[in-house]
Amino acid sequence: MRIVLLTDFFYPRIGGISTHVEGLARTLLRRGHEVVIVTTSGKKPYWGLSNGIYLIRIPKSVAASMVTFNISLKKDLETLLPRLDADILHAHHAFSPLGLVTSEIANQFGIPSILTNHSIPIGFGSLKGVWGTISKGLSIIPMLKTINLYDEVIAVSSMAAEYISYFYKGRIHIIPNAIDLEEFRITASKDEFGLKENDPMLLMVTRSSPKKGIEVALLAFKVVVKKLNNAKLFIAGPTGAYLQYLKFLTKVFDIEKHVKLLGFVPRRTLVKLYKAADLLIHPVLGGESFGIVLLEAMASGTPIVATYGDGLRYVLEGSGAGMCIDVLNPEKIARIIIRLLNSPNLLKEMSSAGLKFATRFSWSRIIDKIIRIYKEVSRSRKEK
Repeated sequence: MRIVLLTDFFYPRIGGISTHVEGLARTLLRRGHEVVIVTTSGKKPYWGLSNGIYLIRIPKSVAASMVTFNISLKKDLETLLPRLDADILHAHHAFSPLGLVTSEIANQFGIPSILTNHSIPIGFGSLKGVWGTISKGLSIIPMLKTINLYDEVIAVSSMAAEYISYFYKGRIHIIPNAIDLEEFRITASKDEFGLKENDPMLLMVTRSSPKKGIEVALLAFKVVVKKLNNAKLFIAGPTGAYLQYLKFLTKVFDIEKHVKLLGFVPRRTLVKLYKAADLLIHPVLGGESFGIVLLEAMASGTPIVATYGDGLRYVLEGSGAGMCIDVLNPEKIARIIIRLLNSPNLLKEMSSAGLKFATRFSWSRIIDKIIRIYKEVSRSRKEK
């Protein structure tokens, strides 16, 4: 099959969706399928191979496209899609320009279409009644009605499925995010990052977004440093103006010498950071439907300290791979980090549990479920 994956969130835009789409593309290629990724990210138009995957960039501002009801994007896709001769269109992220346009254009050309919903709003876990009322109102907006045109919808968690059900009335398949376990079978040491082996190394892998709780992490780390003066916090992901803002905060909190703001890092370097770190900290404010960084930490054998973040608890709780905290209290988070860093046997137990738990989410297990939906949708279209 020739499968076109469409997402506004692909590199250089950082995040779990980018990681998921790349992993899906590479796994489909290994299974013998043809794959094209179409994205609005990037500054310049591009057609061609990128790290072994055929990539098409049609740069657009996500915010501008939403404001103009995707008029320009629709025209581009009407020109592009007939040239790709796709068997399946698979869009990622429901509430973004490509997620809202793909189903409409797919119906126009008679191409089977699938949507994967990766998102929930902040506070959905605790305010479902409020968000349910809001979402029912939003679902009648013409631009959001296009979600109901997809042939099938996938959600990465039960919470993501519950939320998208306000906008999509058909069957919803729950298929979690996946990771390539082989990618994490490398070695790394702290000295590669300028630390001694006994220096506590904390890691955040995130993107430039207030909901990711980086400020909470910095406040907690300020407390950690008072007890463990040789501790270091590495933050990978944020770039641009947000990165400059974080640099300013480290100066204000007087922890500048203890925090390494790395910006965007190559994938292999990121995996080495996971492998070398003592702990991943992930104190998000909410709006997390799954949290692929948790799986990546588990696959690296790195224990985790995270907040519930709406959907994170469904990945972390029961895994034995870390601690899930129910409040955004920097001092409490700091106390837990310090206790774990001073408990090497407990960290070892969490590491082993995480490695075992991560095997449930290998691409070799997950991909068959997605391909099955591709075949069902393709067959149903032909029978119509």
